[in-house]
This record gives sequence, structure tokens and C-alpha cells, in this order.
Amino acid sequence: MDCKENLTPAKYPLSSYPRWEKLLHTDLSHIFHSPTEEYQRRAESIRQRKTKKIFSVILKIKMITQISFIFSTLIQKNIKGEQNRYVNGKQRTTSPSFLNCKESLTAAKSRKKSIYSQWKSCSTQISFIFSTLIQKNIKGEQNR
Repeated sequence: MDCKENLTPAKYPLSSYPRWEKLLHTDLSHIFHSPTEEYQRRAESIRQRKTKKIFSVILKIKMITQISFIFSTLIQKNIKGEQNRYVNGKQRTTSPSFLNCKESLTAAKSRKKSIYSQWKSCSTQISFIFSTLIQKNIKGEQNR
């Protein structure tokens, strides 16, 4: 006996079974919007938000390290320039608040604490001193 002959719809129509009939008339929309798909969609959006936050933190850290490198070179140039300059017979030095700010940034790096929080506390001093360094550099270039 052939298996295909036994399973033909003519011999065993699906409508003759009440269970199949019940299944055929039920609403199947919940299958297409299953909880697992919803969970996967939410998990993906959470993953995307976390990666955006991680990338923004990485960009902030890169920016802060670049700016701190620029300021350290400016401090070194300013210290070298100030060692050769005298005002009223006295040797000029760099601003102590700026040096304290630089020391706190390097201490934050060594303690592996948040550089960003240290940077926020020093930002007003750094912006003021950066403008003074630029003015000193412009005045120094005009005198050469």
C-alpha cells in the first residue's frame, strides 16, 4: 500500500476533523507578531542606544586627551619662553592655577578616575589661560 494514497485529501479531508477546523478558523495574527520578535526588536534598540553612548564617551575621551596634549605642549612652550623673559627685573612664571589644573588632570589619569569630571572642574581656568597664552603668543610674535 502506498503512503501517498492513504494521505490524500479525498480519503481524509481536513474539515472532517474538528480540531483542524477549529485551527483553520482561529485568528493567527499573534503568530506574526510574536513576543519573541517584539523582544528582539526592543533588545536591538537597547543595543543601539548603548553603542551610541559608548561611542560618545569614547569620542569625549579622545577629545579630552587631544586637548590635554595640546595644553601640555602649550605649557612647555610657555615655560621655556617665560624662563627667558623678565619683567621689572623679576623672572615671570606661568600661572599657578593652570599648573594645578594640569597636575589634577595627570593625577586623574594615574588614578584612573573620570578625566571628564576633572576636565569640567578645570574648564573655566583652562579657557581663561588659553586665551592669555594666545595673547602672549601674539604679542611675542609681534616683538620678533
